[in-house]
Amino acid sequence: MSFKNNLNVQANQPPSNKTPAKLHPQFQMMLDAALSRQAAVYKNTMKQMAEEFTKFKMNTNASQNQPDGH
Repeated sequence: MSFKNNLNVQANQPPSNKTPAKLHPQFQMMLDAALSRQAAVYKNTMKQMAEEFTKFKMNTNASQNQPDGH
């Protein structure tokens, strides 16, 4: 996105002090459910990445402790 387009997008944003529009209750429920699912996916992904990183660190440390030639 070019700088000029970025300025146009910013100019089209409503003032931040304005209260957001009320959503239809059914749409709000759907949005909340979708956001909750996405948050759960993100949380699980972060957990898996942390576990993989821990395994990687353990393998790296183990290989550094082996004598040369193995």
